Amino acid sequence: MFQLIYRWLNRTFGDAEVLILLCLIGISLLIIEKYGSVFAPVFVSIVFAYLLQAPINQLKKLKVPEFLAMISVFGLFMTVVAVMLLWLAPLLWEQLSNFYYELPSIVHKIQALEEHIPTSIQAYIQAPDWQRALENFMQTFQSYSQYLIKYALSNLPSLMMIAVYIVLAPLLIFFFLKDQKKIFAWFTQYLPAHRPMLKNVWKESNRQVGNYVRGKFLEALIVGIFTFLAFLIFQIKYAALLSFLVGISVFIPYIGAAVVTVPVALVALFQWGVSIQTLYLLGVYGIIQTLDGTLLVPILFSEAVNMHPIVIIIATLFFGGIWGLWGMFFAIPLAALIQAILHAWPSAPMQS
Repeated sequence: MFQLIYRWLNRTFGDAEVLILLCLIGISLLIIEKYGSVFAPVFVSIVFAYLLQAPINQLKKLKVPEFLAMISVFGLFMTVVAVMLLWLAPLLWEQLSNFYYELPSIVHKIQALEEHIPTSIQAYIQAPDWQRALENFMQTFQSYSQYLIKYALSNLPSLMMIAVYIVLAPLLIFFFLKDQKKIFAWFTQYLPAHRPMLKNVWKESNRQVGNYVRGKFLEALIVGIFTFLAFLIFQIKYAALLSFLVGISVFIPYIGAAVVTVPVALVALFQWGVSIQTLYLLGVYGIIQTLDGTLLVPILFSEAVNMHPIVIIIATLFFGGIWGLWGMFFAIPLAALIQAILHAWPSAPMQS
């Protein structure tokens, strides 16, 4: 028994590469845990560098010089960011402010919708247990919503920090794209010259994380645009804000879509009450979510992270519980990294 355990430990941890990999993982987790907020612009910049690398590679395949391809893609990216800051951000801010001031009216109107519900259903809703549950839910939603929105509207130091990020992030993205070979060479000089396992982990995780980041951004863009067009057709209030939230929600698998459905349904009920218009809107919204999960995701992620939905949910809950919202956003790339490590781990040779 002890001999089997000894052989397993020797085979699993007896290689120098394994020990180096464990040290790198431990140091990375320590940095994220202790200084995650400080290095947030760096992490965000790395994500966007992954996003922009794909079009740069496509231009290089068309015989465009590497530096010219990088400058062109980066310039287009900065143009899109400028348009979002000058047009989309003020629009979202205005709708968020209006939603905050109108939230008490939304809650009160939804609580008064019992009068418009059929009598056969009212008997269940007006039961004491259901009534208390409904009141508790509405009070909790109102208090948390007002707190979060008020925090976003009044937290000026955070807004100043965001302004700093807006300046730092583009610089970091530019240098990550321009000097990625130099950065990689500087880092690898401290590693062993013979490192097949580390190369396998890097190659697999780099491929999966890159595909995931690019696929998720494209998915968010497509879902957000189609949701915005649908909301414009229905002329629902806060169309830009709600469609933006729907687009962002795709970065948090399963959980994000469920959470963002609540404000969509509440605004629809506030605007139209229990009516056919509300049912049509929620039906179209459900169709968009269904097409996203059954058609768009398989197309975009056919070569990306291949994980069972249970693994994705567990990863989202686990990393979200450790690092909050950022953990949910990066849950799948982190899970992909763990998967790449597990796939490469058996390559560690057994020592004699």
